[in-house]
Amino acid sequence: MILYNIMNIPQDLSPELIDEYNRCYEKGVKLLSKYVIIQGSRRRRIGLSDRNRIKEAIFNLSRCVEIQPNAWNAMWGLGKAYQALDSHDVSLRWFGEL
Repeated sequence: MILYNIMNIPQDLSPELIDEYNRCYEKGVKLLSKYVIIQGSRRRRIGLSDRNRIKEAIFNLSRCVEIQPNAWNAMWGLGKAYQALDSHDVSLRWFGEL
């Protein structure tokens, strides 16, 4: 089993936790994919259903960080999620953790 985008898999993670991490990461990134703002991209209007999708992505990516506290990919995703919600202070804190 491979932990998504983590170079060193911690030896103390059970196969079940690795599977949970992978499921949460995959779901979080999928939910967030159309809201990520990259250089040169246009900002989407965020409606109530969009906010709910982003909050669900935050829930899943937060679980990844609970499982693996040094999961830079999940922290980056959290930063992008909060950026999409215009919570720039929180976004910058997640980017600062990288």
